[in-house]
Amino acid sequence: MKLKAKIYKVDVPNSNNIIYTASELASAVNEYNKKPRIVPFSNYNVDAKNVPVGNNIGKARLEFDGEYVTAYVDVFESKLDFLHTKLVILENNNVKIMPISTAAQKNNSIQNMNIYCIILTVDILDFGKIESGMFTAEIIQ
Repeated sequence: MKLKAKIYKVDVPNSNNIIYTASELASAVNEYNKKPRIVPFSNYNVDAKNVPVGNNIGKARLEFDGEYVTAYVDVFESKLDFLHTKLVILENNNVKIMPISTAAQKNNSIQNMNIYCIILTVDILDFGKIESGMFTAEIIQ
């Protein structure tokens, strides 16, 4: 099973009201994809340097198409029952793929964006005014 979700959009404020340029997103995606990444199932309010590893769901990769950053999660076969239970209970509408990232702000621009990790969560989150469907996990296989 594979999941996907749009997690960033170019030049549009995210849920923290931060605007990322195409070059910052492209650079962060390239850095993120340089090494294998594992996605934990966790709550969203987690310290980016202490993400729990007990409920690892699958491998992640990011793609940037010039407008959106999309996260893809290849779910470990051993976690299919666990994840299926979460999807059934929540009718697949509250399962989110969320990035945890940092960036520096200098002269009203964002620099040195770093995507630490991607998590899968069922937390009910208030994203403010963002595009409908952002972060919502979709089953693609």
